Amino acid sequence: ISIVAEFPLQYFYLGRVIGMTKKVLAAVILTGMCVVSVAGATPMTEFKKGEAQIDIAGWQHGGVFDKISGTKYDGDSKIGFVGTATYAIADKWGLQYGYHDLTTGDLNNGREDSHVGGYQNEVNALYSFDPHAAAYIGWNRIHTNLGGTHNDNNLAQLGIVAKTALADKLDLYGNFAVGSQKTYMGEAGLGYKLSDNLDLNAGYRYLKSSAVMQSEDYTWKGFFMGLS
Repeated sequence: ISIVAEFPLQYFYLGRVIGMTKKVLAAVILTGMCVVSVAGATPMTEFKKGEAQIDIAGWQHGGVFDKISGTKYDGDSKIGFVGTATYAIADKWGLQYGYHDLTTGDLNNGREDSHVGGYQNEVNALYSFDPHAAAYIGWNRIHTNLGGTHNDNNLAQLGIVAKTALADKLDLYGNFAVGSQKTYMGEAGLGYKLSDNLDLNAGYRYLKSSAVMQSEDYTWKGFFMGLS
């Protein structure tokens, strides 16, 4: 990651990326509704071949960027789009694609006219070893950009997602992963069953990684709310 002033081209580039991602996710949703049954509840930890789940949320996140030219910067909080599609390719086995917007608001420490733009793409293979828990391994790409300068972290990751019932229709869940390039992810939340095929979920997410071939550490964190 590098830090420069904003330019209209940034918005054009980031807008195209987010726009394309939303279109792809929308296509997945429509296709899934036509050809597969729907699984519940938040998150998907039990896989029966042919079932699928779509998660869409808004993420109110900010960023902390350490050691950039020897200075620490904080990025203002901003709402970003989150989307995940999970499909059971076989009993106990699932395939998942996830997208998180990582764009922050304006920075501090003399760079108030700049921000960090970016997004996260991940693809995971999941195995359910319990109806309420699944382990996964996958690929995670963290992309950041500013003023035409782009940085990509292509990471291998290993994680676990689990949930437990707190009450009728209410679940507590956690999702935790570690990856290469000093990457750590933690997410915890609540899922409330609105109907057989619709859940409301809310929680907190934390993501930390380091720039490729550099010593900078980058952190994104904040609350989210969405539907599954």
